[in-house]
Amino acid sequence: MNSKPTRRTTFAFSHAALVAFFASNLCMQAAVAGPDEIWQQARKAEQVGDYPGMVKLLLPLAEEGDIAAQYMVGLMHETGQSGQRDLVIAAKWYRKAADQGFARAQYYLGDLYYRGKGDMQNYGEAMKWYRRAADQGTAMAQHMLGIMYVKGQGTEQDYVQAYKWFTLASTLLPAAAGGNYQPMAMKARDAVEAKMTPEQIAQGKKLVDEWKAVDESPPGKAPYKE
Repeated sequence: MNSKPTRRTTFAFSHAALVAFFASNLCMQAAVAGPDEIWQQARKAEQVGDYPGMVKLLLPLAEEGDIAAQYMVGLMHETGQSGQRDLVIAAKWYRKAADQGFARAQYYLGDLYYRGKGDMQNYGEAMKWYRRAADQGTAMAQHMLGIMYVKGQGTEQDYVQAYKWFTLASTLLPAAAGGNYQPMAMKARDAVEAKMTPEQIAQGKKLVDEWKAVDESPPGKAPYKE
């Protein structure tokens, strides 16, 4: 015997149909839209929770070299919001944006290599991309470099370098991340300092001053176009 649809199931079907129709409509519009219009459509897709549709809209822009689109396509594949969680694809798109100097993509690419499993874990690659992001002022990348120098991951153990990067991270983290990140970086710096000689501490402080004196480029732009 066929059961009569309830109000709840009818609403669920209607919502699913609405999302499907909305995504289809956006994709048809994207075929004739310019980059700015596509970004507006992508934001609308995100607002209704249609992340796979968002990725479909941004993919052509990513393929054309839009670094913000490349970053977002990578992020959606890392989180699984694209419809599938694929770290290899995520790394591919992060790298394309990272190669163009986008600091946020550089940091997340480094993070994939640092925290990855199996063939994905590569401390040498992690250090390389963390370093590029750190040199642009990305505080969490600086913090991760400090950790890697303390542990000797992807490099020889170096307390002077660890001190440098923890110190820089502790000065930038309040504005960059908030929360308890600044105390965390300061605690890590103090722990390293306790193992250093006075000469090493002086050398570490000199490296900090030298880094601050260099006119670095600003961190990578936000993932969405304004």
